[in-house]
Amino acid sequence: MGCDNKGALSSTFGWRRPSPRWACYDIVSMIRHHTHNSPITWEGHHVKGNQDEKKDTDDLDDWEVANILAHKDAKEERQLYRERSDESILEGAPWRLLHNGEVISGNIESTLCELFTKEKKYNNDGKQHLV
Repeated sequence: MGCDNKGALSSTFGWRRPSPRWACYDIVSMIRHHTHNSPITWEGHHVKGNQDEKKDTDDLDDWEVANILAHKDAKEERQLYRERSDESILEGAPWRLLHNGEVISGNIESTLCELFTKEKKYNNDGKQHLV
């Protein structure tokens, strides 16, 4: 399996466990689930990212082309996942968090902290305060 994120590769195929602090936490959790439950023995292969910005497509190797296509597909899938109105969870996903109907993904801890600090709260004095 090719990937341009060395941290994601080491957490998928190595000893590191995914952390909710990672931008790729949700996707790495799903990849780990599927690779560990697959009858296929998977191996990780690091691919240098964004090669289409540096080389002509004809000069790219198969791994680099596959990486570009995977990025395109992942972007489309993520958008579809965020727009889903049902509350189902994709197989292997650790959970599905929503805030005002929007799916929270990626760096979950940072996103939640940001959302909570933006929420206006009222104190006993009746004045609005940011939490």
